[in-house]
Amino acid sequence: MNLDFSRIFGTALRYPLRADVFFPMFAVYTIMNIMLWFMGEFQSLSLQYTAAVFAIGLAGWIALIFLIGVYIDNSVYFYSGKRKDILKSAETGKKRFLPLLATSVIIGAIMVACMGTGILIMLLSLASLPSSVNLVMLLGGLGMFLIGMVMAVVLYFMMFLAPVFCVAEKRGPVESVKKSWSTVRKNKLNTLVFMIIMALIYFAVSAVGGLPEAVYTLSLGEIPAVSVQGLAFLLVRVFFSSYLILFVISSEVNYYRSIK
Repeated sequence: MNLDFSRIFGTALRYPLRADVFFPMFAVYTIMNIMLWFMGEFQSLSLQYTAAVFAIGLAGWIALIFLIGVYIDNSVYFYSGKRKDILKSAETGKKRFLPLLATSVIIGAIMVACMGTGILIMLLSLASLPSSVNLVMLLGGLGMFLIGMVMAVVLYFMMFLAPVFCVAEKRGPVESVKKSWSTVRKNKLNTLVFMIIMALIYFAVSAVGGLPEAVYTLSLGEIPAVSVQGLAFLLVRVFFSSYLILFVISSEVNYYRSIK
C-alpha cells in the first residue's frame, strides 16, 4: 500500500496549532514542569522530597493519559476534515480513560519486563561481592539490558497503535494491543518509514526548542537556575514539548486512518 506521508505529516504538523487544542496540553505540562523545576532547587534524599516528586510525576502521567484520549478522539475528526470541540472530545476522554490507562500499563509492563532483568542484575553487582563476581554480573547485566532494550523497541514498534485503537474503536486494552500487533505486522515497511519520518521531525523540532537555552548555556558557561531567564527557557521547552506530544498523537491517528 502506497501512503501519502506528506499528507499524514502535513495534517499532523497543523493540528497542534489550534488554540483550543494546544492550550490544555500546554497548561497541564507547564504546571507540572514548573513544580518540578522549583523543587529541583531544593533537592534532598528525604522521604518527603521523593514522595512529592513521585506524586507530581504520577499526577502528570494520569493527566497525560486523559489528554491523550481527548486528542486521539479530536484528531480523528480533524483528519477527516471535520471540527469537533475539544470539550466534547473531553467527554470521550473520560469514558475511555480507564481502558486507555490499562492499555498504557500493559505496554509499560512489557517494556519494563524486557529491560528489568538486566537492570536488576547490574544493581545486584553493586552489592558487597568479590570484585570478579561483580564484574561478571555487571557485564552480564549490561548485555541482558541491551538485548532487552532492542526487544523493547521492537515490541513498542508493534504496539504503538494500541492507544489509538482503544479510543477510536472503543476496544479493550488487550484487544487494542492485539489489533495494533496484527495491523503493524501487515504494514511493516510503511510503519518503519512512518516511524523514521516521525522521529526525524520530532528531533528536528526538539533541537529548535532547546536552541535558546543551549546558546545561553554555552555563552555564559552555566545552566540557568531559578530566575526569570530560567523560567523563560522552561516555558520555551514546555511549548515545544506540548507541540511535539500533540504532533505524535496526531501523526499516529493519521497513520492509523491511512492503513485501516
